[in-house]
Amino acid sequence: MLHWRRFQFFNKEIVQDPTTSKPTNLLKELSYTCCSSGKGRLVFGDSSGLIHFVNRQFQIYESFQAFKNNISNIYQLKQSNILISIGQDSETEHSPYLIKIFNLEQKNKKGVYPILKELKIYSGKYPNVKVSVLAVEENLTKIALGLENGAIVLIHGDILRDRFSKQKLIRNPNLDLVTNLIFLTNSTEIANQNEILYCATNQSIIAYTLIKGVAQENILDINGSKKDCTALSQNGNLIVGRDEAVFFFTPDGLGPCYGFSGEKTFIYQFKSYLLTITKGEKVNSIYFYDLKNKHIAFTTNMLTDCKYILSEWGDLYLITSDNSIVKLQEKTLPTKLEILFQKHLYNIAIDLANSQNYDPNAIADMFKKYGDHLYSKGDFEGAIDQYLHTIGKLEPSYVIMRFLEAQRIQNLTKYLQVLHQRGHAQSEHTTLLLNCYTKLKDLENLEKFIKGKSDHETDKKEGEKKAELQEEEPTFEIEPAIRALRNAGYYQLALYLAKKNSEHEICIQILVDDLKDAKKALEYIKTLDSKNSEKLIKDYGLPLVKNLPKETTELIIGLCSESIQAENDSHFFENDNSSHRESLTAVDPLSSGLSQQRTSDVMETILDNENDQENFWDLDAQKEKLFAKPKKIQENKPRQYDHQHSSKPEEFIHLFVEQPIYLVDFLETMISKRPDSSPLVYNTLLELYLSDDIIEDSQTISKEEQKKQNYDKALAILKSNQSNYDVEQALVLVQMHNFQEGIILLLEKKQLYNEIIQKYIANNEDEKLMRTCKQVSENDPNLWLKVLEYFCSKSEVEESKILDVLEEIEKQSLIPPLLVLQELTKNPKITVKIVKKYLIKQIESEIDVIEKDQNLIEKTEKKIKETKESYQILKTQPKIFQQTKCSICSNMLDLPLVHFLCGHSFHLRCLTENENYCPLCQDSMSQIDDMKNALIRSNVEHDEFDKLLKNSSDGFEVISGYVGRGLLTKYRNKKLIPTRNDYLNLKF
Repeated sequence: MLHWRRFQFFNKEIVQDPTTSKPTNLLKELSYTCCSSGKGRLVFGDSSGLIHFVNRQFQIYESFQAFKNNISNIYQLKQSNILISIGQDSETEHSPYLIKIFNLEQKNKKGVYPILKELKIYSGKYPNVKVSVLAVEENLTKIALGLENGAIVLIHGDILRDRFSKQKLIRNPNLDLVTNLIFLTNSTEIANQNEILYCATNQSIIAYTLIKGVAQENILDINGSKKDCTALSQNGNLIVGRDEAVFFFTPDGLGPCYGFSGEKTFIYQFKSYLLTITKGEKVNSIYFYDLKNKHIAFTTNMLTDCKYILSEWGDLYLITSDNSIVKLQEKTLPTKLEILFQKHLYNIAIDLANSQNYDPNAIADMFKKYGDHLYSKGDFEGAIDQYLHTIGKLEPSYVIMRFLEAQRIQNLTKYLQVLHQRGHAQSEHTTLLLNCYTKLKDLENLEKFIKGKSDHETDKKEGEKKAELQEEEPTFEIEPAIRALRNAGYYQLALYLAKKNSEHEICIQILVDDLKDAKKALEYIKTLDSKNSEKLIKDYGLPLVKNLPKETTELIIGLCSESIQAENDSHFFENDNSSHRESLTAVDPLSSGLSQQRTSDVMETILDNENDQENFWDLDAQKEKLFAKPKKIQENKPRQYDHQHSSKPEEFIHLFVEQPIYLVDFLETMISKRPDSSPLVYNTLLELYLSDDIIEDSQTISKEEQKKQNYDKALAILKSNQSNYDVEQALVLVQMHNFQEGIILLLEKKQLYNEIIQKYIANNEDEKLMRTCKQVSENDPNLWLKVLEYFCSKSEVEESKILDVLEEIEKQSLIPPLLVLQELTKNPKITVKIVKKYLIKQIESEIDVIEKDQNLIEKTEKKIKETKESYQILKTQPKIFQQTKCSICSNMLDLPLVHFLCGHSFHLRCLTENENYCPLCQDSMSQIDDMKNALIRSNVEHDEFDKLLKNSSDGFEVISGYVGRGLLTKYRNKKLIPTRNDYLNLKF
């Protein structure tokens, strides 16, 4: 071990008397026989039975009489304030030894520390045998005593509470001397199922396994140990110091050993250090071995022998044979590290800091200093190894800037790899690492970085077959890595990485933009769910439709009809023969003849006979035909459908900008499967039907016939009540393409009858003009006036048509005769002969009306006269009431009673409260009151009058009616109806 480095990590000093600043004479004044430490004090027992407590200033601050005679052993528990002492409680020299356990927590009423337990050693069998070694468990469940005759007594159980102590002789007397006893309990770093008692004698090393007071002996070594040359290590091993070496024993046998030669006089475990005192010719050498970090932490010499070693207050105290006290104080960790830094011993400094759980940030700074030191010396490989330990603490740019030169790119690559493995890499670091791989042309590591260890190894062994179970892979940002791979031209690796991390959009970008593989891009989209498929088709569908119009159209139709099948093909990119999705309804009008078939199917649904003008306006009759389920082009096998997502057809229209034929087929399929499609779908399809973009060069059908078929399909859409097109936009479209039938149809839907009439008049289509007027004249009677004006304005008078118009006007009473005559007189060629019948009928009709009105007037006047006479009689002549019985209860009338002018009489008690009318005549009177109130309300409800005036075919009749009822005169709010109190005045 001579090659171990030596340091001075401890300060050595002689304990001074604080009052004289000279070495203390404390122990010289005491005849101490034993000592211990713990709970912030040093404890000494002397030959007179006194126990002395010494504080940190090495002054005796308290003493008490524990025994009457010599104290042989003493032990202060470290975890509780209890002191175990062994001594003679008689003044005679051969008095028996007793065990006294004191509670030092507080004194009793007599001012002394109470004795918790007092025990005789082995029931007095060896009363006069001195105890040479004492071992105590911290929980006071076991005490082991090594006697001078070689015997070992074990006291076990709950020593403080048991009435009688349980003592057991586990080693017989008259054997070799016991030099040390040490308990190995579960409180040590190595947990044991059973407790172990290590025993060192002059001739052997023994381990006793203690099970319920029974000791099983296990001889570990036939060579023993001298007194004070054994200790217990931090990991529970027994340390035995011999002249040739230091040995470590486990409960099972011999463990490791260290060749620390020299005559050992003391072995002691202090913190993580092993202290040995070796006797020389003139001096004793003290060594502190750091076994974990492989160095000697401190070494010094001492002229005198060491009698005791005590540890308290974090320091070590050596009590020498001349009763001096040597203090060994460990230097602080920063001080030790500074010593190591000055000597550039960074590796030892780092090991030392790690062993003492130093601050991780400070340890990282040590690695940085170590790396800087190696970098300055030109050891770049060693420097990068140290910088790897700073990841997560040191800014990566500090290291990267040092290794950016071309000759150091290998070291930089190593650093960046570990940076990614530990999850501290940013996007710039990923890009830099991939650039390093590409510059080094290290395709193997590049694939390993991208695919991960397990994927890479599996590719080598099994080709395209993927490993299902993957190990931990490097952590890095995906998008920067893919971007770097694409920039470097590694498209397949970029594609693999994007697919593996479900970066669907990037996958399509690579396939479409970089690899120009529209087919594989489309097949990849088919493997996704509806939502992702829709998004990708919207963003990248333009080149797909351009290169694969048929397949892309099928996919879009599936998306919009809620029939896309979500496939999960994990081997998509590795197997070119992977199964593809079943094709949807075929829509290739160029190769499969679908255009002609679809055209014929649609045509069958429009009109059975294109010349059948009678069914032209019957839209409902065409409804079922137009939107009948389309014929299947091919039968597909059963599939599973995803109905959770349905795309909107109008959002895909822009993709077909270069494929109008496929757009037509797409839109036709949509309106057949989804009649509730948006107006944009219908209007776009209508525009395509009317344009020349979808007319093809064909040998079987001429362009004119194709155009006619398209117009017929456009007309069928316009006629259907299910068509959800925008009428305004559709009207603009048909007018742009001069589609007359469509114009007429849309004008009718918008009820623009005047425009329709003007259209027919402009085209001289008299039959259509008459038919249209007959159908819609009820909505606008003035249409007949325009028709009459049209026929009257012709240079050649068509008598039959004029008579037809007059007949319709007369039949529906649409126009007053005066307006008709005014129009007829504008054309001098129209004679009275033509309109003679019309005029005679009108005059006769007016005469009949006049006669009916005169008869009504006479009847009304007569009724008014009779009413006035009755009113005058009631007003001027007395009314005689001759009724003797109540009209309700039929009992004889008695006072109080009520007479009504209608002739009925009632008891007052038979009438209800606030009853203003005769109960028997109340219904008729209520009708009269309702009529009066209605007349009053009509006088102030001007909106109602205005509404009647606008909706009436004869406004003059409405006004005359209001005047006749006096509703246009100012109404005076008077009390019209007598109240019940008015009738009470008639009481008798």
